[in-house]
Amino acid sequence: MDRRHVRTWATTARNGAIALAVTVAGVGASLAIGSPAQAATTSICAVGSIPAGWVATLGRSNDPSCGYLNRWQITNEIYPGMSMCAASNVPDGWYVSQVLANDPNCAYLNRFTIYPY
Repeated sequence: MDRRHVRTWATTARNGAIALAVTVAGVGASLAIGSPAQAATTSICAVGSIPAGWVATLGRSNDPSCGYLNRWQITNEIYPGMSMCAASNVPDGWYVSQVLANDPNCAYLNRFTIYPY
């Protein structure tokens, strides 16, 4: 094989391994969230949207364990005055009282402080 073919094969193999890791992490996270016995806080990779009824409370950008996608800590326990990341929607019946722009603890998205109406 000449050098171009070796380089192309290595790049393809690396990209395939990353895609597989991200897929497996996403499937594992979705299975964990679907279980009612699961704790109210868990982490997921940003391979899709955050499940309904859950909000992101922390984020890490370019996480190696998520194939260099963002990793979100999510919870379904929402309380007045909590901070959440803009990666998830503000829950129905809640409003944003404060916005912190480009928060590093939210993978450089905005951080909101929320309260019920």
